[in-house]
Amino acid sequence: YQRRVHGAALEELREFLTDGLSPEVAFNVVFFADEEDFVFEDFLPVTAANVSRTFKVLETLVPSGESNTEAALLAAFDAAEEVDAVYVISGSQPTGSTSKLLQRVAQWNSRRSLPFHGVTFMGPYGNPGADRFLMQLASITGGSYRATIGPNP
Repeated sequence: YQRRVHGAALEELREFLTDGLSPEVAFNVVFFADEEDFVFEDFLPVTAANVSRTFKVLETLVPSGESNTEAALLAAFDAAEEVDAVYVISGSQPTGSTSKLLQRVAQWNSRRSLPFHGVTFMGPYGNPGADRFLMQLASITGGSYRATIGPNP
């Protein structure tokens, strides 16, 4: 299950980076499970070489553990001076209380007004908890939400 969702998330991210962003935009990727980490130390321009480097890292990851969404969102807020928007691609409900996490996000975001855009998966691997959380996250931050077709069983 996790490998299929991971593969679908990578394809969603690849499409976004190659079709949705211009080279003038700087990007980085935070991946998360039990802990979070950035792919790069700094934000880099969207170039074919940097996108390729991103996927060389991400394709080596093996999904495991919990969905520590809070740590990933906090990492994005910590990088907020360099960030104009955050895209959260997830097929899992966050670990812990989603209502408390949404309250924390609203508190953190009261100083920055950073839009969070959520993407989750429909179909056999969809997770209603992830759907609700990402819809609410987008709603309270002025972002957008969409569900995409998930991986086949």
